Amino acid sequence: MTKDQLINKVKYIYNQCSNLINESIGFIPEAASNVAIFCQSEDEYRELQQLADTLVIPSNNPRQKYFQLRDSIAIQDEGVAPSAVFSWLYIRKPAQDTPESGDIDYVLNQSDYDTLKREVLNHTIRNGSVYDRIGWDMIEFRNEQYDGIPYICTLAMAEKVRLKF
Repeated sequence: MTKDQLINKVKYIYNQCSNLINESIGFIPEAASNVAIFCQSEDEYRELQQLADTLVIPSNNPRQKYFQLRDSIAIQDEGVAPSAVFSWLYIRKPAQDTPESGDIDYVLNQSDYDTLKREVLNHTIRNGSVYDRIGWDMIEFRNEQYDGIPYICTLAMAEKVRLKF
């Protein structure tokens, strides 16, 4: 895989996630600059990891999950998706429970996030559920018609997930 192919993959994931978010809540919040690519095979993982090693700033932190890109990936507005800049990259090993291509984190301020979370808990938001994991406070959106999993959270949570916890 080349750098251009990786950038195209990030654009694809962002567009898939943005379309799902827009369908679900009627607007697209700001992207948090985190992008995860979900590998579908060990070969794809090795290839992407090898490429990523040349694009990210190394970290000595063994808990590092997302790595800062040396050069951010800027995406111009396209379709319903507004412009976004991605500065953090996570290459995930294959997993049976996620056939999607990847995920994007979107952010809201605390008040708007709390309102959205109440609506999700009251089942008035399509495709959304509270992501059930200890220490996490995010809303996950899934729909098999889309090849991505968007998450909405606060900026503090989006920054927290960059480390394994």
